[in-house]
Amino acid sequence: MFPNALTMNLLQMLQLHGQSIWLDRYDREMVISGQLQQYLDDEVRGIVSNFSSIERSLRASQYDRDFQAMAEQMDVPSLYKLIIVREMQLAAERFKEVHDQTDGKDGYVNLDLPPHVVSDAESMLTEARRLWRQIGWSNLMLNIPVAPETLLVIQQLIGEGINVNVTQVVSFADYKQVTEAYLAGLEAFAAQDGAIHKIASVASVPVSRLDAAILTHLKIPRSKQEWQVLEGVATSALHNFVGIAQAKMLYQQYRDFYRNGDTCSFARRWQTLAERGAHPQRLAWVVADRKTAALTQHYVESLMGSGTVMVLSPTQLAMGYEENSLRSSLTEDLETAYQTLVSRSQSGVSLDQVAQYLRFDEQARTQASFEQLLRIIEQKTSLLS
Repeated sequence: MFPNALTMNLLQMLQLHGQSIWLDRYDREMVISGQLQQYLDDEVRGIVSNFSSIERSLRASQYDRDFQAMAEQMDVPSLYKLIIVREMQLAAERFKEVHDQTDGKDGYVNLDLPPHVVSDAESMLTEARRLWRQIGWSNLMLNIPVAPETLLVIQQLIGEGINVNVTQVVSFADYKQVTEAYLAGLEAFAAQDGAIHKIASVASVPVSRLDAAILTHLKIPRSKQEWQVLEGVATSALHNFVGIAQAKMLYQQYRDFYRNGDTCSFARRWQTLAERGAHPQRLAWVVADRKTAALTQHYVESLMGSGTVMVLSPTQLAMGYEENSLRSSLTEDLETAYQTLVSRSQSGVSLDQVAQYLRFDEQARTQASFEQLLRIIEQKTSLLS
């Protein structure tokens, strides 16, 4: 389904608010059908690929010629590497015009590293450098999950001029450490006379999955109203959800770091880098597909703010939004957001603990998707060789 007129209003309105939309899906069929070009025409500013979407597209015939030509010469891991490089090159080429038009602010194609390298810093660095070199497009952005063992990797990659999407940022501690890694990386690159205005990074916050983890995995006692919200029957209590409250508070920290002059050491360091053309490390709100349209719409309407990114699926983009509901909501009801976080903290919910669970959960999901992708490559190879 192509974006409809209401979706175009959403995209245009978010652009007016200084917010970018990145699409949470990519496969070759979108290029062939013209759907990707339609999204570009409608002001989608970036794309996030994943192993599941590539695996689904492999089931179709678009890749058959590749397999027939290479299956006898390459094993499954080598074919995987070839496919990923070609797909990311194709996507990066499509988004390069956006990248140029926005002076490197947008137009990025985001790619996960294979899950087996993520637990080891040296393996992550080796794989990230290989992908950056082989794909060869400056609008590639590599996804690195935040964790104690990945912070130096993030800093090192930024210091080498490689764009990074830091994923699974949940707590204030996460965000502070990620900001430190970004600034230190920029400073290292600048010390080598690197063109820091060509580097970009985002810190991705899994807003809706944070709420799901608190309400479901941690078995927090649910009120009748919370159950109704989860089922999409009521939306009046959604403003009490921790994910949205946390996003509002993180956005205030972002503004303090990058906009408010000398209010903190980060801001002072940033001013020096900004004078050399550096881009802020934007916050990216990730809204997973929810059970109902009302729930998704409330997340979108609650996460609007200048200088941020919103990552939405094609289904979410195709929903209708009232124009008068699109406003700079991230700066509204800050006291309510603060009290929501205080209340959850007093009830024994540790966001650091939730962040750890989300990292494990995402790692398991990514591992399963990656293994399924390799299985499809193996099956396709057997059929066509």
